Amino acid sequence: MFGSVINNVFKSVKLKKRDYDPEMIAADDIHLPLVFKGMPLVIVNPAVKTELQAYKSLGYRFKDRRELNVLEYNSYQIGLMIQAIKIGLDLKIERPKSYFHQEILQHENRTITAFVIDIIKKYEKDVSITLSETMLRKENLFSPLEAGYLLYYLSFYIYDPKYKI
Repeated sequence: MFGSVINNVFKSVKLKKRDYDPEMIAADDIHLPLVFKGMPLVIVNPAVKTELQAYKSLGYRFKDRRELNVLEYNSYQIGLMIQAIKIGLDLKIERPKSYFHQEILQHENRTITAFVIDIIKKYEKDVSITLSETMLRKENLFSPLEAGYLLYYLSFYIYDPKYKI
């Protein structure tokens, strides 16, 4: 019974390149700190690409699973990635295997999407929208694994404002 409910949930939403769950939130319903409000693609794009290059340079794809769970990503970095999702940034990563750990790559797109929604919900629960950029940069609440899921998600989805994230 439970399996058929899950299958019906995923079948009930028109899909593009990524899978959606109707219980998930629309991009407009994601509440980020005020520092991200109205932040345009022209600012977000190079910042997220810099995060992607840093992610690759730090060699997370080679690290042990335990090291991927250390809380070393701050709320500003993760908020920036979530803002990229909100505004529809397409990261266009040609060779994901050269960036991401097998722990990330082994999952189907809909599983990655579910992880992304969990990260967004965690962000909304744990990060105050009134914090300044400086304060957000001091809060290391997220792991490289969570950052990897967000970056990988940005590489394969197609943004369409009519659909939910």
